[in-house]
Amino acid sequence: MKNLIFIFLLLGIVLPESELLRSKYLTEDMIQDIERLNQYNKKAKLIFNKYEKAKFYQIVAYTYYLKYQQLTEELNSLEKQYFAIIRSYNPNFNSSPFYEIPIPKMNNVFSPILFSENSEIKIRMFKSKAGLFEKQYQEYQDYFNLKIATLKDMLEKSKINEIDKSLINAQLNVQYDNYSDLILGVESKKELVSNINSIIKDDLVQQITWYENELYCKKDFLYTKKNNLYKTIDYREGLKTNETLYNIDDNFINYIIGNKLTKNINSNDNYVISFYNEFGKIYKRIYYSISGEIIGSILFKFKENLELVNEIWYIGDSRTKIREFRQVYDPKIQKYITTDDRVIKELR
Repeated sequence: MKNLIFIFLLLGIVLPESELLRSKYLTEDMIQDIERLNQYNKKAKLIFNKYEKAKFYQIVAYTYYLKYQQLTEELNSLEKQYFAIIRSYNPNFNSSPFYEIPIPKMNNVFSPILFSENSEIKIRMFKSKAGLFEKQYQEYQDYFNLKIATLKDMLEKSKINEIDKSLINAQLNVQYDNYSDLILGVESKKELVSNINSIIKDDLVQQITWYENELYCKKDFLYTKKNNLYKTIDYREGLKTNETLYNIDDNFINYIIGNKLTKNINSNDNYVISFYNEFGKIYKRIYYSISGEIIGSILFKFKENLELVNEIWYIGDSRTKIREFRQVYDPKIQKYITTDDRVIKELR
């Protein structure tokens, strides 16, 4: 038997599709459902081939790492969303409780182990690797939940807190040095130069402007008559780049709920971000739950003359197609008609 040679590489060097990061024992439901993934040790007991078992533990570790990365990105995105809304209610709201939460100590980067069927495989090490990334994910999940709970609490308090009108009036043109400072409420210390300005009217943030790579950017905030934020619109050099709608309840959400395609979703507290191309057409929509989890997305494809060719609906992070609308020419009426291809049966 050859000695086992362990070569640790950076994640970017080894493609996820490589043989050592694939296993027929890691099913799609384990990838999509964390509760099923957490049962991986039971599945491993049924794998008797050492090579296959080592591959299984390695892909489990990698899956936990991907979920960990997704959580970090979701938290960063949600933090900005929440603080934008909180500041719109109260620009001076105390955000220290959010930053006083201790950050998890585990921050391991996944590095795959190279081995072959002829290697001397020590299953214990692969199992330990899976356990390590499982623990890292679970610790960050607890941290994530605590952060989100704190943000929700801060949001509710920001709605009911009394705001000193004189402070609001003094901040009609508050200046910041960069976008992060705006989100955190750190005002510019520069007297003559600043990149970001905010406009507040009637206690609500109406607009922010800043420069990014020398391009002029703007975000508009729109509110209901009850002063609840329902839409933000982003512009770059005068062109609309994306639009966010809050508390969204449309055909896509109703279709997913009606067909029971995902859990932990309701018709409220969701939001959707629409992305625009240079011609002002929406080419992608991504739907999020209040926790920041991707519910699904819609992709739009156009002809060169900007006529819509098809519209594809996906569940989750653009992995599974659930519906497609296509423009098909009908020779009988000599017109294009829209056909609806439904592909949800296999998901049930």
